[in-house]
Amino acid sequence: MKCLIVVILFLFFSMNSSAQSRVIDSLKKLVTQSQEDTSKLKLYSMLCDECDVKDNLKYAEPLVALADKLLNKTNNEQVRNFILKKKALAYEFILYYYQVKRDSLNVLNYYDKSLAIYTQIKDQDGLNRCQSMVASYY
Repeated sequence: MKCLIVVILFLFFSMNSSAQSRVIDSLKKLVTQSQEDTSKLKLYSMLCDECDVKDNLKYAEPLVALADKLLNKTNNEQVRNFILKKKALAYEFILYYYQVKRDSLNVLNYYDKSLAIYTQIKDQDGLNRCQSMVASYY
């Protein structure tokens, strides 16, 4: 009976892992095919959400770079707030990466960056989430 439970759990986790891998592969393909930067921004955000923590930097750093590029191109406040929110989320993914690595200096650095953006765009949910992440870390 124990052996059967172990086999079932193994199959469940391997199927879940393979499904996650397919989603990530599909999103990466869409990023390379996308012509529109705002679509790429959303796709990088989705990749951050889907990937393992160890890969957070791989997708969050390009998201931040793309957000900075887009911020330099627009003066529309609504569009800027959307981009800034994605950038703050990227900082949260980076923050979480450093939480797992137990790197307090970087945790606080990315917490400050994320917090500053959420304060700027007056996003209370983002502020609460970010503060909760750091509180749970400590």
